[in-house]
Amino acid sequence: MFTESACRSLRLQVQIEGSSTVSFKDGKTFGLEVLIASGKHTLVVTGDLDFRAAPEIEEAIERACAEGAEIVLDLTNIAFMDSAGLKCAVLAHKNCGRGGIGFSVTRGPLVQRLFETSGVAAMFRTPLARAE
Repeated sequence: MFTESACRSLRLQVQIEGSSTVSFKDGKTFGLEVLIASGKHTLVVTGDLDFRAAPEIEEAIERACAEGAEIVLDLTNIAFMDSAGLKCAVLAHKNCGRGGIGFSVTRGPLVQRLFETSGVAAMFRTPLARAE
């Protein structure tokens, strides 16, 4: 984890394109923050990545692809992911690959297990995120 002074000394130019958090009637939440730095779009997802949240992520990925930006889908802090979230990641990987756009997924143990049991873990080039 970087301290505020360490971040200032790195002099990284990071633009936050947007962020949103949605709360559903069942108490579940979903958050998406899009960070842009050095031509790379990082989509940070929090909460539940399910059938209600997947369309918003798909739209954000399509916008980043249209700009030709490398995309990192950060799923390290999600609480739940269902087949709609899995489909979203797999389709993004395929669509970015067709367009010659870099795509990777940063993931924690929950998503890694889903990727492994679904047989798609080898498809994604980013390794399992390390716990701090």
